Amino acid sequence: MLKSQTLAHSEQLQKVLLPGIFQHLTQSLVGETCTQVHFSHGDELCLDFGPLSPCGHPQLTHLKRGTWGLCTRATPWKLYGDRQLLLDSDAPQTDREIAQAKGFSRDTLQGKTLLNLTLDPETLETSLSFSENHALILYPDLWDEDELQHWVLLMPSAQVLAIGPGYRWACRSVHDRA
Repeated sequence: MLKSQTLAHSEQLQKVLLPGIFQHLTQSLVGETCTQVHFSHGDELCLDFGPLSPCGHPQLTHLKRGTWGLCTRATPWKLYGDRQLLLDSDAPQTDREIAQAKGFSRDTLQGKTLLNLTLDPETLETSLSFSENHALILYPDLWDEDELQHWVLLMPSAQVLAIGPGYRWACRSVHDRA
């Protein structure tokens, strides 16, 4: 009983602290341009913001990364234009549909300016509002048992904000070993 009460208290504390910390860590991201949209590990959406530069790893210098990087981790997302649903990440089923969805996502978000970024502490739903009335909303599954993070944000300060699994979150240096 005490363990479950402690866990519930810990989750509640996480929910209370997260909005302020999230706002503080991400305020400099607002106003940046999405300079690259790509997909890792199959269908995990990744957005790079700010000027692109070669990856720091010697074997990956052919890859470019932005000053900021947001990568989803097995998290469903929806893309909107003028408040109308344009794409649901769960909808494409065939290889052809998936390829078309990836191209459409790139064409829609790349070059757009991030105008607002919000996180709902109860659902961890994360909304990114872009120029030209586009929006991307991430819908984490808080009860998924795969223990993957919902999404991660790589920051110019060499920190990583990781949201999930569940209500857990962490902010640490990219140089720290987990």
